[in-house]
Amino acid sequence: WVNEGVLHESEARTNLVTYSNDFANAEWLKTRAVISANNTTSPSGATDATLIIPQSGGWAGVTFPSISITSGTTYTGSIYAKAGEYSWLQIGGSSPRFAATFANVNLSNGSLGNSNIGVIVTPVGNGWYRITLTAVASQSTTGNPFFVAVYDTDVSSRLPDSPNDGTSGIYLYGTQFEQGSFPTSYIPTSGATATRAA
Repeated sequence: WVNEGVLHESEARTNLVTYSNDFANAEWLKTRAVISANNTTSPSGATDATLIIPQSGGWAGVTFPSISITSGTTYTGSIYAKAGEYSWLQIGGSSPRFAATFANVNLSNGSLGNSNIGVIVTPVGNGWYRITLTAVASQSTTGNPFFVAVYDTDVSSRLPDSPNDGTSGIYLYGTQFEQGSFPTSYIPTSGATATRAA
């Protein structure tokens, strides 16, 4: 047993994703992806992680729910992910809201692949990683800010076609989208935004 002290977070934050772990909810934009909820054990210890299974026809994955953003403001988005039959994830900003950014993450070992923006990959145990992307909004609008796409290799560009055998995928859990230049601990939501005090 290791005493890691008290978790201290110096400022209040709000998770702007209203359904932070319900990828089947209509607020999540699914692109050629089948959602299999409650499929495996998540970092919470419960069986509440989701398997995202790509289908044919182009890139496949999910896009964060529609959120109001302000041009010139820095936002940080994060998601927990684990390799399934496929082991690569691409995370990026929706164009033109975040200037068509992308980064590839190898979920087998947490290493980074091709990208045009930096991300933070934090191992949290049992094969899970928390992947964090920070970017500055390039326009004031209401829309889907970040996307997550599924791959089986380190693709060389933003959103090429995903693999699709109809059954394979990757696991996702616990998303957050907050105003600020660094991530804070996960704030679960279910139907409304939620704020954690400093």
